[in-house]
Amino acid sequence: MKCCVCGREKVCPSEGRVIDGSWIDDKRLPDTVKGQWVCCYNCYSVLLTAEVTPMGYLRVGRCKRCGRCCRGHRAIRGHNLKVLRDTAIILGNDPEIVDELLYQLKDASLDCKHLRWKVKNGRRIAVCAIYDRRPQYCRDYPAEPADLIEGCGYRFIGKVHSRGTDNEKL
Repeated sequence: MKCCVCGREKVCPSEGRVIDGSWIDDKRLPDTVKGQWVCCYNCYSVLLTAEVTPMGYLRVGRCKRCGRCCRGHRAIRGHNLKVLRDTAIILGNDPEIVDELLYQLKDASLDCKHLRWKVKNGRRIAVCAIYDRRPQYCRDYPAEPADLIEGCGYRFIGKVHSRGTDNEKL
């Protein structure tokens, strides 16, 4: 059994003991996490801040401000690629031209022009120059498990479905 937030084992192999924790039965939380186990209060408080992404996934965690999602073509895939495509077509652009441009953009290795670096507490962190006005696909990132980059501070713990269907655990 693992904590549904941090992945910590319920039985600590190095110490050979069971870690205290609790089973989730909180009406404030989505059905996706009810009945799962959390190892500590910190993980439980993370669940209270869980978000449902536009793709219907339940996302927990926070940004580590590493900047990896703003570098190269990482942000231009999955849900974000669909958002860009749909927006360009709604604005009246030819779908064939949009698809060709997005294909080229997806293969490019360009960093976001709004990515800035700052030193805070002796650590280099990524900062967005247009954070308050950033595009929707940046606000939603990561929107699905396929968007995750190694070391990302976010995790997905389930997918929320409409009423009458079962929720899926990841």
